[in-house]
Amino acid sequence: MPTPLFPDLSSTAQRRRFTRLFGARLAADALLGSWFGPVAPAAAGAEAAWWELALTGNSYCGRPSRPSLPDAPLMPALLARWCQLLDDTMTENFAGPRAQAARAGLRNLATMRTHWLLTHQRQSAAPQAPATRSGSTRMAA
Repeated sequence: MPTPLFPDLSSTAQRRRFTRLFGARLAADALLGSWFGPVAPAAAGAEAAWWELALTGNSYCGRPSRPSLPDAPLMPALLARWCQLLDDTMTENFAGPRAQAARAGLRNLATMRTHWLLTHQRQSAAPQAPATRSGSTRMAA
């Protein structure tokens, strides 16, 4: 069996390398750079820990510390670009079953997060019916 040209994400050092490479791509990107700029030093440890868990497919909670993303109309383009940068970073630097599993897991997380944001934005934007004293909504006459 031939030796892969690129390493798999089998060590903490390789996963940290991925995180640095991907973060640099996000920060330099014309579309995503304003939302995914360099990580503040105070948040670097928490973000590195989140990425370590996400890349290994282990249980994690929360999300990396990043500012809010824009309103719904831009979300599909941002998700597509984020996934493209993820794929490019993986393809150009890593190979193997762990890299493939990490890529699939991260794409799934991004899709779920985008869906959640879009749903939340729609619910926040929906007009609310006025409440009566009992807390139920009034029916229009």
